[in-house]
Amino acid sequence: PEQPYLIEWLAQHGVCGEVSAAQLHSGELEKSLQQLWQQIQPSLPSAGGVRQAASVLATFLKNLGTR
Repeated sequence: PEQPYLIEWLAQHGVCGEVSAAQLHSGELEKSLQQLWQQIQPSLPSAGGVRQAASVLATFLKNLGTR
């Protein structure tokens, strides 16, 4: 179930491409790999996940105390 979200994230922050099942089974990956290797590497995402999680938890705990 996470696949659409992971693909979207990877497309924004990494280098990726789709390979069909037929390509995978036949071993015809050269063209796809060449296209992949020619893509421009995007800048790395910021590592702010811990800060985001702490903020969400702090807000949750703050709201929990006001009930």
